Amino acid sequence: MQARIADSDGKKNCTDILVDFYIDLGWTPATHDVDSVYVKMNPVDQIAFYDNMAKLTTPDIDSLAINLMLLIKGPSADENVPQGKVWLQEGWLIERPESGQTP
Repeated sequence: MQARIADSDGKKNCTDILVDFYIDLGWTPATHDVDSVYVKMNPVDQIAFYDNMAKLTTPDIDSLAINLMLLIKGPSADENVPQGKVWLQEGWLIERPESGQTP
């Protein structure tokens, strides 16, 4: 599946940008988790996406915290993905158990 990269300008919180990005791709936080290994974008787009978040660095939000969040939950890079698109590979959404607890 391919999806367009949503515009993240105007948001002031890095977590909100990442959460909204995945929601725009079809994620339902109440019922699924995201495995970001299966969410791929062109390296040029990934750098721009990450740079956008780096601009939000403040004394309260340091760049190390942003970089760790992106390392763990940010989309992967793949040169085969056309610029401006996101590939969602099978397995990108993980259904949560009915108990509501993550595995």
